[in-house]
Amino acid sequence: MNRRDFLRSAGATAVAVGVAGCSTSESGNVNVEDGRYPYPSIPERALDGWELTDRRAEHSRRRFAGTGLDQHTRTELYEFARLSEEVAEKTLGQFEGDLGVFFASRITFEGYASYLADAGRVADGGLGEMTAEMEAMGITDVTEVEPTDPRPTAADGQALREVVGAYPVEDLSLEAELPGDARRTFEVEGGEVPVRGFLTAWKTGRRTAYVAGGAYPDGDFVRESPVSVTGDGRGDGIDVTVSVALGLDPEAYREELVGLVERVE
Repeated sequence: MNRRDFLRSAGATAVAVGVAGCSTSESGNVNVEDGRYPYPSIPERALDGWELTDRRAEHSRRRFAGTGLDQHTRTELYEFARLSEEVAEKTLGQFEGDLGVFFASRITFEGYASYLADAGRVADGGLGEMTAEMEAMGITDVTEVEPTDPRPTAADGQALREVVGAYPVEDLSLEAELPGDARRTFEVEGGEVPVRGFLTAWKTGRRTAYVAGGAYPDGDFVRESPVSVTGDGRGDGIDVTVSVALGLDPEAYREELVGLVERVE
């Protein structure tokens, strides 16, 4: 796999969550330490194996039918460090980068139109961000799909959005030591890793909304490459089969992400 970060941006879907239906908007970065607009809270014990990679603060000013709405967004972004380390070890460092991400945003609305920013509109804005970020990272065929199970149960009235795509994997070049102290480089054909991302949006009162979710590999990556070591080609002399199997477990990753979303407050 290309050593670019795999899903770092794909998971950062809500760092600037938009509210669908706005006629105009302006946004910008603000002081991260401004305590008037708190960050989401996630229990530390639930984040075992995850590493905080970014904290972001943004402010947007929007209008609904002539009525102003200020949106203050605070986001934390986490890398699935445990998974990345396991895969890097299995592949001798050939796979590097983020193989899973989790994000959580707390949004504070100010203005008479805050009641119009319901969970559905917040989720739709997050979906647009998610799609754009995934495509920018080279993930292809990003398509909205019906959410699958298990689904987060964060709050009554929540809205869930889900997308799938595919990440191209470049050919792998692996060096191995053979009998007789000989070293050979083996080429393993690339392919695609299916990717799935989801987000959940909900509100707690008129002025506060949350968006949380993540992205993860939605299938395993397994390749075999038979290579001739001696002779004039495969089937002549000694052949070696190089196997690459990452042992990815999409069901387990989704369950972990769902559990994290349900702990956001």
